[in-house]
Amino acid sequence: MNVLIVDKCKFARSITRAKFSEVFKGLDVVFENAENSKSAISSLDNTQTIGCSRINLLIIDLSIMLDDKFTLINYMVGVKDYFKPVIIIGLADNCLFEFVSNNALELNLNLADIIKTPLKHADIYNIVTNKKCKLSSNKPSDNIGFIFGATCIKEDFNKKNLCLYYQPKVDIKTKKVVGFEVLSRIKTNNNTIYPDEFIPLLEKEKQSYKLTKFVFKKALNHWESIPSLKDYNLSINISADDLRREGFVEEIINHYGKHRDIDMTFELTEYAPIENEFLTFESINKIIASGIRFSLDDFGKSYSNLKRLDSIPFDEIKIDKAFVFDIDVNRQHQAIVEAIIELGSKLNIKVTAEGVETHLVLDMLYKMNCQYVQGYYYSRPLSASELLPWIENYNKKFQ
Repeated sequence: MNVLIVDKCKFARSITRAKFSEVFKGLDVVFENAENSKSAISSLDNTQTIGCSRINLLIIDLSIMLDDKFTLINYMVGVKDYFKPVIIIGLADNCLFEFVSNNALELNLNLADIIKTPLKHADIYNIVTNKKCKLSSNKPSDNIGFIFGATCIKEDFNKKNLCLYYQPKVDIKTKKVVGFEVLSRIKTNNNTIYPDEFIPLLEKEKQSYKLTKFVFKKALNHWESIPSLKDYNLSINISADDLRREGFVEEIINHYGKHRDIDMTFELTEYAPIENEFLTFESINKIIASGIRFSLDDFGKSYSNLKRLDSIPFDEIKIDKAFVFDIDVNRQHQAIVEAIIELGSKLNIKVTAEGVETHLVLDMLYKMNCQYVQGYYYSRPLSASELLPWIENYNKKFQ
């Protein structure tokens, strides 16, 4: 595994190498150095042209990105290197980190995480163990247990390995569970690959619609097989690119026609501008006419914006978790969340806050008159086998 550290300070590079070496102990890791964007680009070019092992991970100092005006990131976008994981390190306030993070994500780069300096072993270890980045190595090790390359993900993505998980959505006032969002995982070789690893790969190859169809049909069949689950809304993620696929909308409508007693929602999330708005909106209206509702996911980030609220009859806005999880300490995020809830109220659109992890955040959302919440405060995503026992235990506890 090759790791490229990009930092203008030689001493800082040595500290970064030492800290990451502790976490990667036991792996065959080669560290390379670059003092600016130009030398980093040269390293990336060389590994691609002379057939050496490619760079598997980029660790970039924040000041390099800002001083060089995102030269390195723009290069990666230019050569369509969307899968190489990037970790940004540095010392700055949260607003600056958020600005840089949003720019990287909007360019579809694989931003693994941002770590504030001075580096701490625990912060690096958490990124690794939480599977926030994908790495590849000639000698995968169980010490990390999730080291995948893009080729490996392609080979392992198939219907047999795809598993569905369900994240509860709760009415903040009644505390009743009102629905579940469907999430996908790929289980292979005793490891779990998460959506932020394989979905960008599918989107780049224009294959995400295959995942959407499979999740849609499998989730409906699950709900159909257990009558008590029909008491809950079932929501599934969908992209504008899916909606433009020939025959996709008709197949979705025809299949849902066999399951009309299931309350169904599609959550529209986009990380790029809609290419053909007329065709996309026409597809959405056809699906809505069939009885499936639409939700605008991750509102406030990327391209989920006010224009869409004006163009599409959404039933719900979902506030991105990046704005929600810290509203108890971040006044800017608190103001944003409050404004979105007020907007939803005036437009008569339901509002769900994602990323609720503490009772303090939940209490603030309650006082803001938010209607629904999701997050680890109530539950992590549940496997199919965990779903019914969790519902039973939850109902006993809260009702």
